Amino acid sequence: MIPVLNLSDKVKDANLAVARASTPVKHISLRAMLPDTEHFMTYEGSTTHPGCWETTVWIILNKPIYITKHELYQLRKLMQGSADAPKAPLGNNARPVQPLHQRTIRTNINFKNAEVNNCPSMHKEMYYKANKWPQNIKDHNPFHSLHSFPIG
Repeated sequence: MIPVLNLSDKVKDANLAVARASTPVKHISLRAMLPDTEHFMTYEGSTTHPGCWETTVWIILNKPIYITKHELYQLRKLMQGSADAPKAPLGNNARPVQPLHQRTIRTNINFKNAEVNNCPSMHKEMYYKANKWPQNIKDHNPFHSLHSFPIG
């Protein structure tokens, strides 16, 4: 079960008398809700609500998060907002899959050991080489003939 969904059961157990009552939720660990993995892919995309602004970096973990029907039902019951602003459901912000449109997908997953061997390795053989420092720096300095004069 996803840890945050346990909160809805706690709220029910508290026997809140007023319909649509709320309780502050503190100390939620997003890390505890995610699968134990350090591998992911990212791509630049858009928000899921109208406007669909291209301002989002999506992160896709290489391991799924499993959820039961009951947990999905509990998620759909969650509300957003504050005491000053009206409450609204968290849901209905999904869009159909969109075309890639030349977006670059970045990953830290090394496909070198994959069964299908058509993915390039993520490890680059890269090194830097410096030229020798000139013996007489004055002979190689394009600014050596410039003169400075006091101002004022």
